[in-house]
Amino acid sequence: MSDTLNTKGAAELLHISEQFTQRLASRGEIPAVQLGKSYVFLRNDLIQWLADRARNEQRQRQEQVELADSMPRPIRKRGRPRKQMVN
Repeated sequence: MSDTLNTKGAAELLHISEQFTQRLASRGEIPAVQLGKSYVFLRNDLIQWLADRARNEQRQRQEQVELADSMPRPIRKRGRPRKQMVN
């Protein structure tokens, strides 16, 4: 198995389209080296990037849950709402 990947190989590894892979690489959002018009990816760098992103997203979701759990919950009244009396 090669340590380097072309755009198609990187897209398959990340389970995204080749076009999206190129877009991420051109924006510098994923580790890549541009050689001419093509990008070259290191398999280990992509796996590390993916693992880091997964950890960050998991941490953010956990923080959101903790924040939501710390917020007071509104008191819900049961039954139908009463009609407003108009004077």
